[in-house]
Amino acid sequence: MKVMDELNKHTYAIGPAYHEDFTSMIYTNAGYYFSKHKPVELLDRFCHKFGNSYLGSITSVRKQLGYNKKTPIIISPEERLYCFPTISPDKYDCLWLFPKYILQQESDKSLVMFKNGHSLPLNCSYKTYKDQIQKSSHCLLMFTQRKSFQITIKNDEEEE
Repeated sequence: MKVMDELNKHTYAIGPAYHEDFTSMIYTNAGYYFSKHKPVELLDRFCHKFGNSYLGSITSVRKQLGYNKKTPIIISPEERLYCFPTISPDKYDCLWLFPKYILQQESDKSLVMFKNGHSLPLNCSYKTYKDQIQKSSHCLLMFTQRKSFQITIKNDEEEE
């Protein structure tokens, strides 16, 4: 049994561990790992690495885009790191997915397929899953454009 307490750029999902000693299961391209930390705690720690926080990301997305339920998390726009919950993050069964690693497919609507060949069962409707993908993509687009715009303005000001 492998244990890990940190997410990394190769994490493609976080879900429940269904184990008496562990709370979460972390899915990465290198394998599956158990953690004693809740998914929200893991996400918060990962956000901190990029100068952000879980609550900061939630608040920002809610205020900027109005996504108040099952809010996607922007971890780092520059790294294109973001994720979304399949159901309420308050529920133990919540699965957090990182779209960067999702293989877009339409064949089996009860599974989410990843680019590395792995799959996980969806615990939400296919419509909810597609809506969450769309909301997450919109968040990334908005926050990436905003960051790019700020850099352009700063560079223009420096030239004066």
